[in-house]
Amino acid sequence: MAENLDWGLILGAISAVFTFLLLLTQYYSKVYIPRKKDKEEKRNLIYKPLLKDVDSLIESVTKKEPLKLPFNWKTVEEKVSPKLYGKLQKLFQDDASTYYNLLAHNQDFIRFKAYFYLYEHLSELEKEYHSLGVGALEYEIYDAIVTPILEGEKVTLKLIEERKPKLYEYLLQCKSYKKLKNLLDYLNKENPCLEYLKASEQDLLIFAEKIRKELKKY
Repeated sequence: MAENLDWGLILGAISAVFTFLLLLTQYYSKVYIPRKKDKEEKRNLIYKPLLKDVDSLIESVTKKEPLKLPFNWKTVEEKVSPKLYGKLQKLFQDDASTYYNLLAHNQDFIRFKAYFYLYEHLSELEKEYHSLGVGALEYEIYDAIVTPILEGEKVTLKLIEERKPKLYEYLLQCKSYKKLKNLLDYLNKENPCLEYLKASEQDLLIFAEKIRKELKKY
């Protein structure tokens, strides 16, 4: 039976296998590994910092805090695809700017309404608080109410007690403190500007999450 074997064919097959393995080894060492290394370098130098930017943006928007970023996206225009760079530009330059402008306008509007009402209608309470020597009531009130209002919460004396117990303690020392409810009712009135802010925030967070998922693929 061995005499019938075609050793030339067998040796040719073995040679082909060894040639394939050699080519595979060369591909792995000269193409696959360098590509993998290059991809890893890009991930660490480009995509991870970009992902950090997006995460910071999402956190800042969620907490209603000022945007403080290293802005890595501005340095990668020639390192990522034009399509991805366009998305980053839209997120950080266009949508984020629109949102933070709306946020600033709403904060200013709430501050103005609070200050105006205190001085026009609650001057007695303001003077009583001032006499305690613990600061200006208008600033303390604004700090206590601005975030709840921006988050769509109804501001009440109970909420101030929970969020700013020291402020509430001082207010209790003022004879006119119950009149503060009039200010809170005034601030709780419907504010169309807040609806624009909420819509902008929602759109921004949805788009940021999409880009976040895209960056994690690299």
